[in-house]
Amino acid sequence: MTSNKSATGDNHRERFYRSVAETLALLHAASGRDRVHAMAEVARVLASTMQLPLVWIGRVAPGLDDIDVIAVSGRAAAYTESLRQTPVGGQPRHAGPLRLALRDRQPRFAVIEAPEFAPWRVRAQRFGLVAIIAAATHTKDGGRLTLAAYPEDASWADDHDFTDWAQRLVVELARFWDDQALLERTQRINRYRDAQRRIQRALLEQPYPEAVYRSLANALVDVAGAAAVSVFAVDGQEPLLRRVALAGPHADAMRALPPLPRHAEGPVIYTPTRAFMGGRPVVRMRPSEHSDIAAAWKRDELKDLGALGCWPIFADSRRQAAGVFAVVTEETDAFDHEMWTLLDEIAEATGLALRQHEQRAALAYERER
Repeated sequence: MTSNKSATGDNHRERFYRSVAETLALLHAASGRDRVHAMAEVARVLASTMQLPLVWIGRVAPGLDDIDVIAVSGRAAAYTESLRQTPVGGQPRHAGPLRLALRDRQPRFAVIEAPEFAPWRVRAQRFGLVAIIAAATHTKDGGRLTLAAYPEDASWADDHDFTDWAQRLVVELARFWDDQALLERTQRINRYRDAQRRIQRALLEQPYPEAVYRSLANALVDVAGAAAVSVFAVDGQEPLLRRVALAGPHADAMRALPPLPRHAEGPVIYTPTRAFMGGRPVVRMRPSEHSDIAAAWKRDELKDLGALGCWPIFADSRRQAAGVFAVVTEETDAFDHEMWTLLDEIAEATGLALRQHEQRAALAYERER
């Protein structure tokens, strides 16, 4: 009996070391790839190499608290459907193994009979899960990554080597995440700089305001890669802002959003209206999760978009907003300080183009008199 247990342990240890080598090689080869796709490949390799029924990688976005599943693999992958690591029944949010790993900054092993696993025990038993190895670490953007590996046999998994493996691996995942985030941020900023130059050239050549707005939206989508851009403008004394341009892969979904008032009061003030009224940018990470957001944001393809940034447009020196543009991104962390500055400059260039158009129209009117 002892020799069988030893042989089983040696077999798992061999698979364990092979998984370490394959995962590290995968991360080094994945430079320049989408972060989430790379995490999915890591989860697949771990589940396959170590013959685990379930491996999933989670992400806690900066400023938020819920652990969202970003990659999953294994025969019990369906266990994670609609799984959000927020304990129910009034238990403290740190009650689960992953929460404890996050809190203590130490890897953790737990069988599903453990009190900390109580909120998910029934569901785990339904999928034949018997234990979890949990690890977590922080990323440089203020977020966190988690790793959950479920062994098919709890007897070999409660081993310092395996829990240490999980911790070292999640640290490597975080390092990869940080490196890729920096690369993606640099690429994103360069795209927006290119868009800024194109906008500055193109806007001043446009013959009328509607063409200015279309040039703005198209450049932010075509060059900068925004998921969608909507531009709204004042229409005389009308109480609603008029949509004057819409572009991007998610443009059709954006059409379902309700009309925008120029001014609003109360608990629900739509983000573009808030930016227009306040005369300053407003950014929302994960817009679908905000209570004062249009219901359409919580449905279909809009619910998964990362961030929404709205910038007012000023067409005169009095700094009274003449319009507002809304930029939607796939990335949650798109609107950092440098991006904010670039969009400030793009908004200023748009206002300059509108002022130039007004000056041309005034000169033409004077010539005709």
